[in-house]
Amino acid sequence: MKAIFSAVFILLVAACSSTSEPSNSVQQSNSQKHLFILAGQSNMSQLDLTKSFKPQLNKEFGANNIIIVKDAERGLSISRLDKNYRLPNGKTPKLVGDVFERLTKKVDKAIKGKNIASVTFILMQGERDAKLQLASVYGESLKRVIADLKTKYQQPNMNVVLGRINDFDLANKNYKHWSKIRAAQVKVASELNNIYWIDTDDLNNRYDQKTQQQVNGLNMTKQGFVELGFRFAEAATALIKQTQS
Repeated sequence: MKAIFSAVFILLVAACSSTSEPSNSVQQSNSQKHLFILAGQSNMSQLDLTKSFKPQLNKEFGANNIIIVKDAERGLSISRLDKNYRLPNGKTPKLVGDVFERLTKKVDKAIKGKNIASVTFILMQGERDAKLQLASVYGESLKRVIADLKTKYQQPNMNVVLGRINDFDLANKNYKHWSKIRAAQVKVASELNNIYWIDTDDLNNRYDQKTQQQVNGLNMTKQGFVELGFRFAEAATALIKQTQS
C-alpha cells in the first residue's frame, strides 16, 4: 500500500510477523525498547542526534526505551556496507563490507542483554556512488545491505528509512550519476516493505556570498540538519506504529 507521509515520504507497509529467537537474533518482547541503526556518509556523520532526532524519539517512546547506534564516515561508498559488492565490471573493490562489520559490532554491544521491540535502519548515503558513477549497481547493493541486516538480527520486518540525496547536482555536471542514484533510492523504496524515503531537497539551500545567489549545497545547512533529524525520527516513529498496530 502506498501513501504519502508529511508530503515527502513514500510508504509501503507490510504486516509485522513474529520470529523465533536464535542466538544472534534480536529478542522480541513487550519491553518497548526500540533500536535505531544509523549509517551513511557526510550528511549522516554531521547529523547531531541530540538536536532533534533523539529528543523526538524520547518524546515518542521515552528516553529509557530507545537504543541508538550510529556509524557514519565522510565519502562512504555503499560498497563499505555491502559484503558482496561488485563493481559494474564485476571486480571487487579493495574495501568491501568493512563498515557493515564495524557497525554491527557496535549494535551487538549496545543490545547485549536487552530486549528489543523494534529495529529501524536509517541510511543517508549515495553521494559518493553518484560521483564515482556507480548507479548501475547501487540499487541491488542497497537491497543486499538491508537484507543482510534483516538476516543478522532475524528481523524480516525491519523498518527502513532512506534519506534520498538532495538536489545538489540535478544537472549531473560534476556527479554524473546524481539523478540516477536518487532514482535508484526511490525505486528500492517502492520495491520493499516497511520502508520510507524522505525528501531532503529543501535542507541544503544556502546563500552564496560570492555569487550572491541561493545555491543547493552538497551538505545540509545547520538548520537543515536539525530538520533532517526530525524527519528521520518522524518517519521511524510512523513505521514502528504501523508495523506494531
